[in-house]
Amino acid sequence: MNNNIKNTLRWGLLAVAGASVMLSCTDTWDDHYDSASSNGYAGTTMKAIEEKASEFADIIKAVGYQRELASENIYTVWAPANGTFDKDAWLELAQTDKQQVIDRFIKNHMTRYAVSQNTNNQVITLLNRKLVTMTDAGKNLFGGQTIQEANLGCTNGVLHIIENENEYVPNINELIKD
Repeated sequence: MNNNIKNTLRWGLLAVAGASVMLSCTDTWDDHYDSASSNGYAGTTMKAIEEKASEFADIIKAVGYQRELASENIYTVWAPANGTFDKDAWLELAQTDKQQVIDRFIKNHMTRYAVSQNTNNQVITLLNRKLVTMTDAGKNLFGGQTIQEANLGCTNGVLHIIENENEYVPNINELIKD
């Protein structure tokens, strides 16, 4: 009789757990996302950058960083809009010092996880270990630059277009080294 009660309790708990799982989810996955704050994009962050910020994409390609942005890794990129930075100077530097372009320009506009603009201020750690603040959607700023287009969701991250390049600010060690 003791085994019979245990079996009844097991099956009863299993039935309750199964019923709660079936009732807790709906068939519409899109209900989990706010369509007003997210623009869907079917390609990678690199494809989106090529379409939305082609000059930034040219610099990424000049140093060979495009494979990383087309990978399965999740990134958020704040790409400066076309015509808002000195593309030729960065391309010239890429011919002699690719790593400096990667660290001081490309990684100064990227983070390793998905970050969407929302109603809160957020402190972001960029790939070059610099900190920058992204303000709430009302103020619409990233490091002092206006976000022109926010929350472009890609298959491997999020793209934001900003009005100018995010200024690289060296720390004391970098100033001494340079």
